[in-house]
Amino acid sequence: MKHYHWSAIAVSALSILSNLAFSALPSAALEHKELEKMTDRCSGDVIIVPTYNAPLTTDGSLYLKRDRSGNTDFSDYLRVDDRQIRWYCKSNSSYSALDPGAWRIKLGTILSPVQVKVAIVKDGWFAERSRCPAGTSHIRARLGTDRLLRIVCYK
Repeated sequence: MKHYHWSAIAVSALSILSNLAFSALPSAALEHKELEKMTDRCSGDVIIVPTYNAPLTTDGSLYLKRDRSGNTDFSDYLRVDDRQIRWYCKSNSSYSALDPGAWRIKLGTILSPVQVKVAIVKDGWFAERSRCPAGTSHIRARLGTDRLLRIVCYK
């Protein structure tokens, strides 16, 4: 009889623990549907801001810093208010002025129909953008080798 009680208690305890483990998962992991995976490039660290016109130093931004192998894990979810995602790249190349993300083209002068200028935002950070599908409410991001920036858009 005692053996039966211990078995029932053990089964009940396992049932309770399994329910707790499931409910302890982040709610974001259960609610968001993946819409698209985007690939961009940046040779250094990246900051992603929650609103498109937000400055580099906005509270709540994602800061992705490469480890020695050039990678990061996926970030936590970041709530975004628009399908256009503003991110900043800090190029670690000694040729950062030649990095394609640093160049902008300005049309419309008489002497030179195309003027090229370097667009440095602040302390070597370059403003970039990506576009998620309509309905995007959250993103996650990670850095990888070969200058990879992977942004995943969620609904």
